[in-house]
Parts: sequence; C-alpha cells; structure tokens
Amino acid sequence: MAAGVVSLSGTPTQNQTLAANVTDVDGIPAGAPIAYQWQQSTNNGVTWTDIAGAATGSLSLQQAYVGRLVRAVVSYTDAAGNAEQDFSPATASVGNVNDVGIATIAGTPVQGQTLTAGVTDLDGLANVAITYRWQQLINGNWSNIANATAATYTLQAAQVGRQVRVRVTYTDQLGGTESNRTSSATPSIVAINPAGNDVGIVSLSGAPTQNQVLAVNVTDVDGLPSGTPIGYQWQQSSDGGVTWSDESHPPLDARTQVAIDRNASLLHAVGGFDGLFTAPLRTEHRRAAGH
Repeated sequence: MAAGVVSLSGTPTQNQTLAANVTDVDGIPAGAPIAYQWQQSTNNGVTWTDIAGAATGSLSLQQAYVGRLVRAVVSYTDAAGNAEQDFSPATASVGNVNDVGIATIAGTPVQGQTLTAGVTDLDGLANVAITYRWQQLINGNWSNIANATAATYTLQAAQVGRQVRVRVTYTDQLGGTESNRTSSATPSIVAINPAGNDVGIVSLSGAPTQNQVLAVNVTDVDGLPSGTPIGYQWQQSSDGGVTWSDESHPPLDARTQVAIDRNASLLHAVGGFDGLFTAPLRTEHRRAAGH
C-alpha cells in the first residue's frame, strides 16, 4: 500500500486561505468521500489540537492562528480499498497582519459629564501603554483640548455646542504601530441645563460690621463680556434669614457696594439677570466708647 500525500497551497499569513490537496498512487475513486480536519500547534509541532469547525478542504487564517503552526489531516479510502489517514507538512508560523486599532468614546455628551476612551485591537493590548489626546471641533477645525491627555475627560463649559473626539497612539502586542487612531465624534455637547446656562456665583467681601462697606463680586464660567450690564439689589433680614426685604436706601456704590446701618441683622445681595443670591452675612453693631 502506498500512502497518500497531502500538500498545502496558500500563504501562511493572517487573512489568507490555505487549501489541502490529496494525491494517491493507488488512486482515489471519483466521488469518494474525503474527510478533512485542520489542526494547530502552539508549541512548534510537539503537540497538535483540532481546530473546532475546521473540517473542509480549506482554512481561512484568522487572528487566532497567528504565531501557530497549522496542518491538515485527511481521511479517505483509496481505489485499492485502503483506509488512509494522511497528514500534510506543517506550515511555518502563521504571520500577522496588523489589525487597525479602534478608538471609541463612552459617556453622555453633556457638560460636567465624564467621557471615557476605549480601545480595541485584535493584535492585543495587554500591558500596552496608550497615549490619549482629546480634541474639540472649532469652526470646522479639530484642535487639542489643553491638558486633556488621560483616558477620561470631563466636559467643560468651553465644549458646549462643540463636538469632541479622542485620538490614541500605541504599539500593540504584536509590534504594530497604531498612530492617532481616531474615534467618531460625539454629538454637540449639551449644556448642563436645558437653557445652556451655567449658574454664576455671587460672593461678598468686607467685614459685616456697622459702618463698614460690603462689596459684591460676580463670577461665571460662561464668561462676563466686557461692559455687560449687571443689576444689583441688596436685601436684609431681621429674622435670621427666614424672610428678606429689599434694602431701600441708596448704597455707597449703586452697583456693587452697600454701607451697613444699625438696623440690619443679615444682609445679602441679589445680582445679575439670573437672580443669583449671595450667602447671607450676619452683621454686628458696635458703639464707640462714650456713645
């Protein structure tokens, strides 16, 4: 009995297809059934295991076979009635083709929310160092967001109305260089409230003592354009802040300051178009010696 010969055609590289070919000097009857089983080895051919579902005359080489040896096992009955089980030579180690890494963004595109960059790569990311660069779209051009180089980014007021994306750079486990793989852009970032307005902050400076002057200060992360008109109304409370009434006498500065008189026990200011309130200040009344 002469053994059959199994040979392989094709290139042992990821995404390529191998085909098993059988010849037998005893002949193979026309239409005779031939069974195929592809095998792989992870230890340079010392041991072999069947590849699940790989039971046809060809095998498409996927990422899972990279770095492994592959062979085909063929079973049939030749024209002389001999049962044959023949093995092809093993391939060389299946070569890798660099798989493009994919960057994604998870999170809600709303001011104050945190976005998280994700990276997937079929070539592996175990113990891989990844650099991140968050960008925003301004007037049709993508520009880097200052200091946004971590895997996460918390959306600020500056991004409201703009789209955001992330770019990642790294070298994968199989040595493939992935440079500036870019995520899809988010929708336009929405303000933290439906009106698209960040609440301003009104604070008071000065000593809450009779005959002293308090000044009101306004800050707003959305910005205060130069010359923006700001309306002020000082109020006082005589019952510990339960109720408030407008301060009617003219302050030292009609816009930003008020002089404390002997009748107020709590003072605060209402400022801006948002109707923002300062924290109240408890006033102290002191008489000079001899009065």
